[in-house]
Amino acid sequence: MIIKPNKTEYNSFFDGYVQCVGDNDVLRVLESQCEHFSEVFLPFEGNGHFAYAADKWTILQVARHIVDVERIFGFRLLSIVRGEQQCLFGFNENEYNLKAMDDDIKVLIQEFEYLRMANLLLIKGLNSSELISKGNVNGTSTSARAQVYIIAGHVLHHLNIIQERYKRQSN
Repeated sequence: MIIKPNKTEYNSFFDGYVQCVGDNDVLRVLESQCEHFSEVFLPFEGNGHFAYAADKWTILQVARHIVDVERIFGFRLLSIVRGEQQCLFGFNENEYNLKAMDDDIKVLIQEFEYLRMANLLLIKGLNSSELISKGNVNGTSTSARAQVYIIAGHVLHHLNIIQERYKRQSN
């Protein structure tokens, strides 16, 4: 079991993600998210350009964002546990999302599943000293275990938004 990180182990920007996981077993949360991702996004197949408001991302953009961030946060985790000393900089999520309009929901679901499986293999192979190792993410010291919680919480955050706002508005 991976112990929940202290708030001193990550930038406060990510606190909402860590809190989304709560006291749940983060490994179980991570494992369940592949199926949940598919259950949430597959009903929007053929309606990927739907957004619940004019200034909000479409379903395709949200799915692409989750996939891209899974890849980026997984790289951050790998970098931290391998002892990378350079700062791991942020990214412009809106610029990354420009491609999303050409995406396919089923392909994004499959891409997420593969990325998550790879990240889970990395996470399950970490020992206790690797989990408490730290790296520099956007100028803030971040532990590997915090990054694990951030990965899980990011997905929970967006799946909750889809359930609360997109599904309600699309019916």
